[in-house]
Amino acid sequence: MGLSYVTFMKHAEKITKKTSSGRSVLKGVYHSEDGSLVVTDSHRLYLAKNISRGVEGTVLDPKTGVVIEGKYPDVRRLFPDEGTESARISFDIDILLPGLLALLKCNQVNKKERSFITLTASSDKETPEFSCTNKFVEAKVTVGAFNKYSAISLSVDTQYLIDAVNLFKASQITAVVLNYYGNIRPFTITAENNSDLIALIMPIRRDGVPE
Repeated sequence: MGLSYVTFMKHAEKITKKTSSGRSVLKGVYHSEDGSLVVTDSHRLYLAKNISRGVEGTVLDPKTGVVIEGKYPDVRRLFPDEGTESARISFDIDILLPGLLALLKCNQVNKKERSFITLTASSDKETPEFSCTNKFVEAKVTVGAFNKYSAISLSVDTQYLIDAVNLFKASQITAVVLNYYGNIRPFTITAENNSDLIALIMPIRRDGVPE
């Protein structure tokens, strides 16, 4: 993995700057005693293993490096057990990212609604498909390949997904795997054959979508 400490902190800043001021500890990046870095805003989370040296057990502002006081939440319980995913989808980043950016443009046509896209797959159409639908425009992108199949109807904040994929791209990773655990459970993104960098994202709950 080509992820540097500086690169992780730069991408972590995109998360911390949108965190509520009422949870000041989440304005920082947790430096674990085992050398891992964690950043979360309660909607998405990045974990990078074996990347930190020194200043362990502290929370640092990713922009200034200033120590932030407070107890960081225990995020380990948020990660699903390995092997419990019901679907695994592989993506080539250089193919996935342009498709997601195109769908973001679709989102931006209707600025009054939260920006999200839906990932779907069913028994009659097993190829994964991302789609954007609003009152002005509809767009679809078919991309990815299943390593493990299950029917899917998962809605996710478009920018969150783009930010996560860009983190992997900045880490010189060319292919990622999306691990799916259910329509309302967090999903994870990892590099193929490497779990040193993990992005976990909460889906958007929508009326009419089965749990």
